[in-house]
Amino acid sequence: MKKCMGNDKLPYRFLVTGGAGFIGSNVCEYLLANGATHVTTVDNLFSGSMFNIQKLQKDKRFTFIHANVNDTHAYAYELSQVDVVIHLAAIGSVPKSVLNPLATNEANVTGTLALLHAISKLDHKPYIIFSSSSSVYGNDTHYPKQEAFLGEPLSPYAVSKRADELYLQVFSLLHNINITVFRFFNVFGRRQNPKGPYAAVIPQFILNMLQQKPVTIYGDGLQTRDFTYIDNILHGIHLAIEKRIQGYHVFNIAGGKAYSVVELFSILKNHLNYPFEPVFAEPRPGDIRKSLADLQEAETYLGYHPLVSFEEGLIKTIEWYKEHLKYYVLS
Repeated sequence: MKKCMGNDKLPYRFLVTGGAGFIGSNVCEYLLANGATHVTTVDNLFSGSMFNIQKLQKDKRFTFIHANVNDTHAYAYELSQVDVVIHLAAIGSVPKSVLNPLATNEANVTGTLALLHAISKLDHKPYIIFSSSSSVYGNDTHYPKQEAFLGEPLSPYAVSKRADELYLQVFSLLHNINITVFRFFNVFGRRQNPKGPYAAVIPQFILNMLQQKPVTIYGDGLQTRDFTYIDNILHGIHLAIEKRIQGYHVFNIAGGKAYSVVELFSILKNHLNYPFEPVFAEPRPGDIRKSLADLQEAETYLGYHPLVSFEEGLIKTIEWYKEHLKYYVLS
């Protein structure tokens, strides 16, 4: 993780929801490394882990609150004191949302609405950065994906993120809250959970290959993704905090290049000297076929461009999991 990917330090008070998760813990770490006055995170540890934030707890500028984001009373005081809210808390899995849409809606939509309602009552309205998803593009045929064009959602997860965006837009208008929405594209990197049936493809592939276990590809493997290394996400967030664009805006944040799952497998196979071929299984419902971000809006308004290429990020990620393999094998 690099310090100061933007031009300036970030001497503000932050609230990060979902800060014990993969993206959230990286965001908290980055903010503290770049001059944050204080960082408070709210996380119910449903998918987050204390392992992710154990080093951060040694910093006096960091506060962890074990609570559900829906329970705004648990962090009402902290919320009233902050300059910026970075809302990342969510159940972030398409397959999980297909199996349990009620839980996805409760965490993603009700959680966002509860947070917005609490913020709307504050005299001082913090700037909000929200993590949406490329899944909102659904079956839209534009390629690459542009912020102005949305198709039909293909999963309850996509519905939840689109509903969040609509609520954010309305609250921005009604209560004069400045809100930046980022549609993240397939984020990967250090501390992403590689275990379980809903694990993202990159950490799952790496963990299985390191242990010489079978790797499963769902569908024909020709589905493409704009895999985005975590440091590019941090760079986008830094730029947004610097700019603090007035009103409500939506931006794609991604790596800017598409790779198929078969290509991903081949690259990892070569880097890890993995001796086996993949196992192919039936495609999973809700998956988008082709995904690639148009980054023109983010470049124009924020000055964003990816700092770390896909392959560079992949090598960094491999090295991180090699170093921490014992934790994930034993946990």
